[in-house]
Amino acid sequence: MRFLGVDLAWGTRNPSGLCAVEGDSKGGRVVDSALRRTDSELLDWLWPRTRGPCVVAFDAPLVVTNRSGARDCEREISRCFGRFDAGCHPSNLTRMPDPRAARLADRLGLDTDPVFPPGDESVRRAVEVYPHAALVALFGLDRTLKYKAKRGRSVASRHAEFRRLAGLLATLAEGAPGLDVRAAPRWAELVATATTSAVGAELDRAEDEIDAFVCGYAALLLWTHGTGRSRIVGSARDGYIVTPVTPELARHLDAAGQRVS
Repeated sequence: MRFLGVDLAWGTRNPSGLCAVEGDSKGGRVVDSALRRTDSELLDWLWPRTRGPCVVAFDAPLVVTNRSGARDCEREISRCFGRFDAGCHPSNLTRMPDPRAARLADRLGLDTDPVFPPGDESVRRAVEVYPHAALVALFGLDRTLKYKAKRGRSVASRHAEFRRLAGLLATLAEGAPGLDVRAAPRWAELVATATTSAVGAELDRAEDEIDAFVCGYAALLLWTHGTGRSRIVGSARDGYIVTPVTPELARHLDAAGQRVS
């Protein structure tokens, strides 16, 4: 099986991060990663990796039906994960009349319904994920890691948070399923850049690519365990976000009626 992570930029000015995982229910390894900008560049990279069974996890809205405001799934994720600084930005048809992730999924011939039997080796799906929430749930964080560029954050503080992130992602090798991120051809280079470069743009590019690793693992986790270890917040009709969960987060989302099986 192939599991792809796509940290998708909203437009073509900024690069999108890409990650390819090969694996099965026991685990996987990252076999490739990259940065691309235009839709054609993204499709050129994704096409050969999505011809067979695959789950592609986009950090970008896939299903948007609301004209304004936020989607219900974004509001629920913010209610559940806001205390961890992992609230969502609102998506609507006014801001994005033609959602880029949906357009790419359509070109790749991928179904966007997130519900499928765990371990289905014939599935070809695109799902929406959210790395901030995923990291909180996967590693039991009290707050999101502060590696993204924000006013008041120093390069040194970003380096420290990237070191934390790299260390946590390396521990996924012992997970169920496991993921060997260090097998990625560019992993050592990405970590070196993210933890030593003094150039903000280089840190941003490393961030985009590393976030795609998180997306890829979210895809592998959903395929392996279904809603046993993840929740589908929202619906394929009105918009949804797939997120890993802890038992506590699962109870919160289940109480809000968000479990889909």
